[in-house]
Amino acid sequence: MTPPPTCPACHEPLPPPAAAGAPVRCPKCEGAPAARPKSRGWGGVLLLGVVALAAAGGVAYYFVFTRSEPTDFAEPGGVFTARFPNPPTTVTVTEPDISMLKMGERVTTATAAGTEYAVAVLEGLNGGDQEVSPAACDKQANVALVLLATNVNGDAVHQRAATHDGHAGREVVIAARDGGRLTAVRLVVGERAGVRMTVTGSGDRANPAAFLATAAAFFDTVRIGPAFGPPVVEPVAVTAADLAAAYRADAKAADARFKDRWVRVTGPVTEVAADGKSFTFDAGGTTVTVQRAPRGRLSVPIRKDAGPVTATGKCLGAADPAAPPRVALAEAIVLRPPPAPAPQ
Repeated sequence: MTPPPTCPACHEPLPPPAAAGAPVRCPKCEGAPAARPKSRGWGGVLLLGVVALAAAGGVAYYFVFTRSEPTDFAEPGGVFTARFPNPPTTVTVTEPDISMLKMGERVTTATAAGTEYAVAVLEGLNGGDQEVSPAACDKQANVALVLLATNVNGDAVHQRAATHDGHAGREVVIAARDGGRLTAVRLVVGERAGVRMTVTGSGDRANPAAFLATAAAFFDTVRIGPAFGPPVVEPVAVTAADLAAAYRADAKAADARFKDRWVRVTGPVTEVAADGKSFTFDAGGTTVTVQRAPRGRLSVPIRKDAGPVTATGKCLGAADPAAPPRVALAEAIVLRPPPAPAPQ
């Protein structure tokens, strides 16, 4: 009798075929588990770790350097509002001290994608005898921009006039001397303070106008607040006698023309306070009193009956319309007299 066929793999007997010539499968080998794939070993583990670290680094870079969370900010003093690309922080760099000719600087900054966005409130810009006028504001803006260029160790490579919320100002691009960083600036100066907007980042020194155009998208989110004051315009020039006469004739009409405006008044002085902080113009029977600006701006002395004096101050209107009007000026700057003509 012929023995039954066996499985060539396990040598177990095979069952008879279902039909003549049909293939026969070994029941033992059919139920055996599949062979395990070879292990990846430490190389595979390390590869997976590198991929995971790279992914984590990308996420960290996004959240730290690229992520933007636009934030509306209102300066507590009411000087400006702005929309920063991320929540900003405010730091007081210096406190103003007019008597020491020291400018105050309070800066609010935020960073996004490696670019810094900032708005600074500058106080004490007028440290000398400068009247409130467009020309004086331009001088003060120049001082502030020179100080900024010094602080960032850069050179102004582009500059032009600008207007922001009705306030005249300047736009400048400062290129750092030690690299490709550019700082775009828009600066406006008001009656008592300045607002400086800056964007600092990488840019092409050869094309500063393009960098300034990009920065303007942030500058245009800055809104000048009521505490900054109205746009500075040329003071109304008038003699003390004409100012007094206008109030005697029609106080309401005179208020419409002069009140809350900066007025440049010229006339003879009849009284000077002992501390030099106030004086009175001779105005044909109507008193025009002048309160001078803070101590740091009293460098021009005044003497009674020493000839005409010119002072620029804010007109407060008539102090007592029912009585003979007493017109008052406040925060006044006494202008230096013109130099005497050279002898012929």
